[in-house]
Amino acid sequence: MGLKKALILLFISHCFFITAQGTDSIHEDGYIKSFPDEVALKLAFIHNSNSFGYNDKDANTKYEISPNKKERLSITAQFRSLEVGVGISSGFLPGNSHADDANIINLALKGFYKNWIQDVSFYHQRGFTINRGSGDEISPLMETNKIGGATAYSFNKKFSYRATRSQREWQLKSAGSFIPKLYYYYTNFVLQSSGFNHNSSSVDIALAPSYFYNFVLNEHFMFSSGASAGFGLNYNDFGNDYVLTSLYELSLQGVLSFNYDRFFGGIQSNVLFLKSNSTRYMQFRDTMNYLNIHIGYRFKAPRTFTKTADKINKKLNIDKK
Repeated sequence: MGLKKALILLFISHCFFITAQGTDSIHEDGYIKSFPDEVALKLAFIHNSNSFGYNDKDANTKYEISPNKKERLSITAQFRSLEVGVGISSGFLPGNSHADDANIINLALKGFYKNWIQDVSFYHQRGFTINRGSGDEISPLMETNKIGGATAYSFNKKFSYRATRSQREWQLKSAGSFIPKLYYYYTNFVLQSSGFNHNSSSVDIALAPSYFYNFVLNEHFMFSSGASAGFGLNYNDFGNDYVLTSLYELSLQGVLSFNYDRFFGGIQSNVLFLKSNSTRYMQFRDTMNYLNIHIGYRFKAPRTFTKTADKINKKLNIDKK
């Protein structure tokens, strides 16, 4: 799906849902609107490519490893400070039809506590294409399993990170915030089934200062952008050998979204680039490209949900958002 089609879909959705009504709560001096008593369901088409660069110094060979499947459908449930999502690839999606043996499974959890932001995800890929410089080789049995996420803190209470990522809130007035992030990922590489001598594993930890800004275009449309650059450590274990090196992190993000009391949607694109400062054969370059086209609907939460959530909010001394 090209960008032009995605923008047309976004415009049609905007026109179709323009009359939707619902309940909300406005806070932070009129900068943020939240939906504390509503559950939201979100359906998304996601193009996600987690590719790797591998340097085999002994064989004087460099490998480029990219997944055979890159598209998946995701459904997400949201209520107050929690968001849970699951995504699975399917053969009928464009770009996946030629990769019958490949598979993608993604589980994601997002949580918010006051100004703290927590992301945790599990990402499984099976089926890759390996480029050794002399041509492409299909490796249907190669697998990667990645688990990790990020912990972040937003310094500006008038800036809504939830409006940027999950649309559990909506930014009413333009605002930005400095947001330091701590990234951490563990990746397991199943390589022996594809002709390598050993399986491998990698650990990435990076501290990345970032800045995000929400540009409010009008009452219902918003554009968000952000970037981070950080430094950390990378550990790679390959057979009987390992290497610990410095790690560089760079990420960029852009989001165009619309919001009404019941319906919401948008287009989100971001890239995360992790590179270790090493020339040994265990070096990995980890790149995650992400495009998300989504639409969602909010409805009044069951009474038991709101009662339980109110008790938890009161016990933890946090606002009902």
